[in-house]
Amino acid sequence: MRYVMMMFLILFASAAFAADDIAATYVYEGGDKVTLVTRDSKHVRMDMSPENYMLLKDGKVYTVSKDEDGKWMVMDMSRMKGLASGGLAGLMTGGAAPALPDKAYTVKYDKTGKKEEIAGYTGVVYNMTTLEDGKVVDKDEIVLCSHEDLKKVNDAWSAVALQMGEFMGEKEAKSLEKATKEANAAGYGGMLRYGKDMKLESLKKQSLAASTYEIPAGAQVMDMGGLTQGLMNQLQED
Repeated sequence: MRYVMMMFLILFASAAFAADDIAATYVYEGGDKVTLVTRDSKHVRMDMSPENYMLLKDGKVYTVSKDEDGKWMVMDMSRMKGLASGGLAGLMTGGAAPALPDKAYTVKYDKTGKKEEIAGYTGVVYNMTTLEDGKVVDKDEIVLCSHEDLKKVNDAWSAVALQMGEFMGEKEAKSLEKATKEANAAGYGGMLRYGKDMKLESLKKQSLAASTYEIPAGAQVMDMGGLTQGLMNQLQED
């Protein structure tokens, strides 16, 4: 009976402290790094440094950083959509902001027959072709892995990309969403390497505090409306 109780406690403790979070660190060709931390597609953050990261929260993307005085500053990236397509652009063009043409993007993956091991994971090497309105605009080599860890990372990348897709226009965002779903359905998995530009350096499973995915307490939210008006006033004076 004592043995059974001990086993029960061990199993319970293992479940209670299961590593639900993944931290995947990618290194760029120039040596810069980014760490994507995720629990699920609703809990995602991208760390460029301990004091500079991007946070996905409640369907919005925020940039979070510390200023020179050590205070946390937060910017709602969805407000940048209005800044990019509204007042400033209109002022600089002498009227309404010019309409950007919608473009449809698709991606094709062709197996090379090669495999590659990166950071302890084995992936399949593909030749990736990106098309814009049916025309080839980019070709590169990519290594994708169907392991559940990388699928989880891929879901996190997709969640952030789809929110940032607002800046590209509704049609392009939908094209991006379609391409992501097709890639997942085909079982390609998540990225280990993208050409020479980006490569997985490490992937860790861990349990992180809920605050990891929260805006820091006391953080100052930047007023994009006020910033836009101030810039417009300055340009008008000049």
